[in-house]
Amino acid sequence: MLRANRLMLLLALPAWAAAADSGHYLKPVSFNGRVGQKITLQVFSGGLADAALADWPGRSIDWLFVRVAGTQHNMHGPELKPARQGGQSIELELKVAGATMIGMDNQQSVRQWSAAEIDQLLERLPAAGNQPRPPAGKPARVRHTDSTKILLDVTAAGAPSGHAGVPQSKSGQVAEIRLMADPLHTPVGADLPLRVYLHGSSREGVFVHATSAKSGRTRILTTRAAGIANLNLTESGVWMLDCWHVEKAKAGDDADWLTYRSTFTFEIPEAKKP
Repeated sequence: MLRANRLMLLLALPAWAAAADSGHYLKPVSFNGRVGQKITLQVFSGGLADAALADWPGRSIDWLFVRVAGTQHNMHGPELKPARQGGQSIELELKVAGATMIGMDNQQSVRQWSAAEIDQLLERLPAAGNQPRPPAGKPARVRHTDSTKILLDVTAAGAPSGHAGVPQSKSGQVAEIRLMADPLHTPVGADLPLRVYLHGSSREGVFVHATSAKSGRTRILTTRAAGIANLNLTESGVWMLDCWHVEKAKAGDDADWLTYRSTFTFEIPEAKKP
């Protein structure tokens, strides 16, 4: 039986996951690579189980970074152009072995969300707590930001793959899901602790949707004190952690509400045979 303090619920992925404005997230063609290869990065909308390939956001990207082995490369401008004219991906060369975190903040322009879209958003948020909530059934002007990151396992011929704490490091993104253990060395059946932040501060009472690509099932975790929750890894393969935040815009802003989606996608290795 699942422990009550995890507040995990098994459920089918709901209808809002396929909504056009359910936010975007990074996903590589493969979560494993070798030094000297190029990795293809794409952006998808919706959820992990029903992902839809989206256009590469281009100019709306505020920041894209690559962190590996104690180094970080921040990318802007021409480096973030698609691999081909009109393409939906970029290619990055893998230069260093080790666990590699790639993250992106992408802020969209203000847009009028319909009453139905606002109601879909409310399904992502706790019914009570400190987080503000737009009025149900009413349209609103919304500025949305996606803070999305992935973890790759990059190897090199004849050299061990060191991780140097990268998987557990804090990215500093606007909205962030931080792992407190290395998923590349966390076996199936173990708990993977995580922590949720907004503007650098931990957030209690946030819903985190944890989806396994293998089964297509989603669990809802609720963060406790200091923004911490635990995911029990029931299977190997690709997992995505996904949560939303909402803030009331400041007086004079051209938006009524600010929304944030944070995601972290990674792969749990298959257990090695004895």
